[in-house]
Amino acid sequence: MQKFEEHYKPKRNLIYDRHQFLTKQQQAGESFNQFVTELKRLSADCEFRELKDSLIRDRIVCGIRSAQLKERMLRDSDLTLDKAITLGRAEEKAKQQLAEMRETKVEAVKTAKRKDQRTKHKEYICKRCGTRHEPKKCPAWGKVCKKWQKKTHFASQCKTKAIHDIEQPQEETSDSDEEFDIGSVTQENKDGNEVYYMANVEGIDVNFKIDTGAQVNILPYHLMKGMKHKLYQTKAKLKTYTGTAITVKGKTDLAVNGQKHEFFIVEDKHLTPILGYRSAKKLEIVKIMSVTIKEYPTVFGGLGCMKEP
Repeated sequence: MQKFEEHYKPKRNLIYDRHQFLTKQQQAGESFNQFVTELKRLSADCEFRELKDSLIRDRIVCGIRSAQLKERMLRDSDLTLDKAITLGRAEEKAKQQLAEMRETKVEAVKTAKRKDQRTKHKEYICKRCGTRHEPKKCPAWGKVCKKWQKKTHFASQCKTKAIHDIEQPQEETSDSDEEFDIGSVTQENKDGNEVYYMANVEGIDVNFKIDTGAQVNILPYHLMKGMKHKLYQTKAKLKTYTGTAITVKGKTDLAVNGQKHEFFIVEDKHLTPILGYRSAKKLEIVKIMSVTIKEYPTVFGGLGCMKEP
């Protein structure tokens, strides 16, 4: 039976087997251990006998992909198979560790970069448009405020809004029983020598009479209704220089040309809106009036000076 198997068993081609061994190269993705194992398998049929270890060593040196490892092995004139295998495994392990270290470092850099980008691109509530967006992407850029005609912000974010939206207790009352004097409150200007000033009050144009003798500001209630402001109770009393009492509905703070001023709101819609001396001075209207004062010295001879009724 043994002779029968030997007769029909295909004969190996020693030259081909040795060719396979002598031309073996480490392939891309093939580990050093896999390469050495394959060389040992191929050498098994080559009948190298006592030269087997030295030839495997030589094939390792000639077939490895790492030029650095090849150079290191060639410098060792006493290189053995075991030493070659030890060097190859050590280098492969070192490369794996370096790759892991690089990956950890790269991931740390990427994480830091993402964190930095999140910090840089962190959305915030923009003071110009009132929305959340990244820097330099404001939708209000270049736009004109419809309320005050200012540039690069929306009307909802107008700086005067902080004045408009002041919240106070709704039933706040003043304990003061002060009595304030104002000048003439008739709407018609028969003599034509009063001074008027067109001002923007909460987005509404109001033609005020400038009364440098008036201690307070007055606004008829019908003009204030469209401004959506709370009206507060007050015990203060108003009267003209002639002693006529004026019915006060309440008081409130309103923005005049962007500045906060206190107003007494009166019931009579026929009364003329009045800006008193303090507000006229704060708005620098008294400077504008200098030319008018020179033209009408009899009207502006002193604070509160007015014609006899």
